[in-house]
Amino acid sequence: MGDLGVKAIAEHVLGRASNGHPLETLLISGVNMTDEGLGYITEALKTNNKLRLLEMRKNKLTDEGVVALAKVLKDDNSTLESLYLNANPGLTDISAEVLADAVAARKGKLKVILLDCENISFSARARATARCGKKMRF
Repeated sequence: MGDLGVKAIAEHVLGRASNGHPLETLLISGVNMTDEGLGYITEALKTNNKLRLLEMRKNKLTDEGVVALAKVLKDDNSTLESLYLNANPGLTDISAEVLADAVAARKGKLKVILLDCENISFSARARATARCGKKMRF
């Protein structure tokens, strides 16, 4: 699928949400998505107020894309409750930190983030877990 396919999905999410057909779950795992594709999803989330679960496992995401996503997730208008980012080798301690910040800022609305990625250190995992409890899972 790649980033262009993800762009089409992101545009569809925006269009469907604004036309009275809300999409609550979006599963886009293992589609070779990079930060470019994540950027399209991030833009869609700025105006989408229906999406509850976003799964983006086994892609080619990096900290740069996740930092931008985390900024949007801090917004009180975001309806996202679950975010699955497992098996993205480009994610490091930086992603764990910014996502923990997003969980803390959302005061209970963001219920679970799955972030089992090989390049996140044990110390970053411990800090995020101490801050967010069971909401951050590694």
